[in-house]
Amino acid sequence: MTEYTERTSRRKEREAYLPEGFQLWCRIEDLCEVCGFDPVSRFDLLRELPESYPPLSGQDPEEIAEEHPVRALAALVARFLEEYPEAAAEKTAAKAVPSAA
Repeated sequence: MTEYTERTSRRKEREAYLPEGFQLWCRIEDLCEVCGFDPVSRFDLLRELPESYPPLSGQDPEEIAEEHPVRALAALVARFLEEYPEAAAEKTAAKAVPSAA
């Protein structure tokens, strides 16, 4: 069992306790850990990631995550930005606050 498969299994176990929309963010966090990104402190980097990869056509990010984790992460981030713009704005603002202090 690969590291990503193990994380996916653990994520599915905890998904039942998460608020609506947060399942997507948890998948982003799982892939960030595999790719070596910190999704909270580097959310600005994650916002730029989808521009580096073409959109997935007919492929689910979960299907390609083991072979192409960064491309899968880019697809999930693009979806998060599209479906939850308020949450994305909050995460961007939260990142900006500590650097301004």
